[in-house]
Amino acid sequence: MGPENDSRVSGFLLLGISEDPRLQPGLFGLFLSMYLITVLGNLLIILATASDPRLHTPMYFFLSNLSFVDVCFTSTTVPKMLLNLHTHSQAISYEECITQTHFFVLFSGLDIFLLTVMAYDRFVAICHPLRYTAIMSPRLCVGLVLGSWLINITDSLLQSFMVLRLTFCTHLAIPHFFCELNQVVHLACSDTFPNDVVIYFGVLLLVCFPLAGILYSYSQIVSSIRAISSAEGKYKAFSTCASHLSVVSLFYGTILGVYLSSTVTQNSHSTGTASVMYSVVTPMLNPFIYSLRNKDLKRALNKLLVVDSMKMPSVRRLNYVNECTSGHHSCHSSTLCLNKAGGYECGCRRGWRPFFIWATLPGQIHTQCEDVNECTSGHHNCHSSAHCLNKAGGYECRCRRGWRPIPGSPEGPTHTQCEALTLELQVPGDRQVTLSQNQTKMQLTWDLAQKPGHPGPAMVGLISIPKMGKLLAEAPLVLEPAQEATAETNWGPHLTPALLSDVITAFLSHRDTQNLSSPVTFTFSHRVSA
Repeated sequence: MGPENDSRVSGFLLLGISEDPRLQPGLFGLFLSMYLITVLGNLLIILATASDPRLHTPMYFFLSNLSFVDVCFTSTTVPKMLLNLHTHSQAISYEECITQTHFFVLFSGLDIFLLTVMAYDRFVAICHPLRYTAIMSPRLCVGLVLGSWLINITDSLLQSFMVLRLTFCTHLAIPHFFCELNQVVHLACSDTFPNDVVIYFGVLLLVCFPLAGILYSYSQIVSSIRAISSAEGKYKAFSTCASHLSVVSLFYGTILGVYLSSTVTQNSHSTGTASVMYSVVTPMLNPFIYSLRNKDLKRALNKLLVVDSMKMPSVRRLNYVNECTSGHHSCHSSTLCLNKAGGYECGCRRGWRPFFIWATLPGQIHTQCEDVNECTSGHHNCHSSAHCLNKAGGYECRCRRGWRPIPGSPEGPTHTQCEALTLELQVPGDRQVTLSQNQTKMQLTWDLAQKPGHPGPAMVGLISIPKMGKLLAEAPLVLEPAQEATAETNWGPHLTPALLSDVITAFLSHRDTQNLSSPVTFTFSHRVSA
């Protein structure tokens, strides 16, 4: 007699993780503890995010949705397993099995989609920090979550309808602790090829594509982090996505390991045991992973657990934290902490410029700065006659050797304008020599006198020039205007009293009156750089 077929069987048998009755009390206590920790931990994440206005950001919005999905994901399978362990029963009705399959597919797919959305959020925060608030708008965040729900509801309904069309035989034992879709389909006596096609198409569309999106996001994140010069900056940028990367690795590592191993081995009990990792352990660890190194989340949890439970007014006065004055910020040493409503911002000091910017939250823009070398980059206001010297946090303009600041030019270390002083020596004959400060050091003995035939005062004296022998040794000289004196000033357009005074102090070292004869004429002029 052939096997009895029935498309609407009364129920199935869940063989569970172990059929040994001696292990069931221990398994019951273990899974009950894990389930309570999962529910409590994820609910605390949701409550902390909702109660703290500082956490009303895209990253924590997605995290609270992930926590809600994790609670639902675990509640789909664990309560029925606990009931069977407690009652020493393995039965599950047909309707319960189909319902469990439907919601398991729904919430596992939502887990994957939300992890992908969170990877995109980290990508925008690190690679496009200045546009983070504009890109991750509330409308986009809600749209991403609703889109994830819509896609996975459609997929789970399709998978459930495909199971409803199957015909099952008398062998109804499922070697698993819940009604896993693959295991249920393989119990059918009818043709399961359409179901296999839909299942593999769903895996490709809802598992592989999101995984590709996560890998692409992290490839861009790694490229941006590698561009940071300092190790401290790299660590801070990577720490903003380390928790998410840990959860993704744990979830995808276990789920891919389970289904890849199931294609190699036929040991269904080992597959069911491995499934505990992604269906029970991962949702339990998520709250700990996300809150372990997250100061904002730990502060919100502390506020939720300590302040609201103890009702202490003295503690309530500590709710507002000024991160900048209290030191509870992560600004780089090259930046200044600027307190903002709901957070803080790190800005570059004067004379420094942003080198790398990333955002952990819209209210927390982290900046790493570098000293701006205005001199080499050309971003300075030094006159062409001055030399630019880079300083920490700025620069300074100094006159070149042989030049001096022009009297009356704009004052200040960054607005110096200089001029060169020149003596043109006319010795007896046609020989003419031009001397300036940057060519030689001249030492003169001089006297100031009114010489006959000169329209204005002239400077006379003796000059000796190193490295030129005794060409002018003990020879008298006359220092006079370069052009004829004007009627107004009696000096000449290129020789002013201020410049003559500078010549006296710059070129002449000491005063010694001499008996002068056969004067040698020096024509004085000055040159100002354009």
